[in-house]
Amino acid sequence: MVYYYLGYFAERQGDSQNALAYRKQAQLQRPDYVFPFQQEVIDVLRSAIAANPLDARAPYYLGNLLYDWQPDEAVSLWEKSSVLDPAAPVTWRNLAIAYSHQTTEGSKSKAIACLEKAVNNPNPFPTHLAELDQLYKSEGTPVEKRLAMFEKNQKVVVKKDDALGAMINLKIFAGKTDESISLLKNRTFSI
Repeated sequence: MVYYYLGYFAERQGDSQNALAYRKQAQLQRPDYVFPFQQEVIDVLRSAIAANPLDARAPYYLGNLLYDWQPDEAVSLWEKSSVLDPAAPVTWRNLAIAYSHQTTEGSKSKAIACLEKAVNNPNPFPTHLAELDQLYKSEGTPVEKRLAMFEKNQKVVVKKDDALGAMINLKIFAGKTDESISLLKNRTFSI
């Protein structure tokens, strides 16, 4: 966020060259643990989006900030970000959450499609797998498909209790109790 602010300040001072350089730096930073929450950053991010419509991060961050007050605008910003950077799993996850809370026809299917894109990423997050399973469950997706998703990603699933717990439950339901017991014996769950 510091680079977005520096770009904004440089732009306000008429220094377009430094504004561009700072905003390029902003795009290169990892988005992990970046969650703007101050209202002041709205103008900073809108300015960045206007200056570079190909920046996927600025609309993603602004969507995060606006979701609680303006969910429709947040969804629009995340959709833009997902087109600009389709490999960003958290953007797909945010869209899935937003769609899953909508009551329009097909919104749950859209949510599932988004989370499927998130988990089909080369490095899926275990929480995304657990969340996708919850959506699958709510839609009546067969246990076999749900379990296959977890088993395909088992190296990732075992990193997080919620995902591992969901996989163990599905294994029990599918009659794979020995595998479930083995997973339970080798894990201390955090409460």
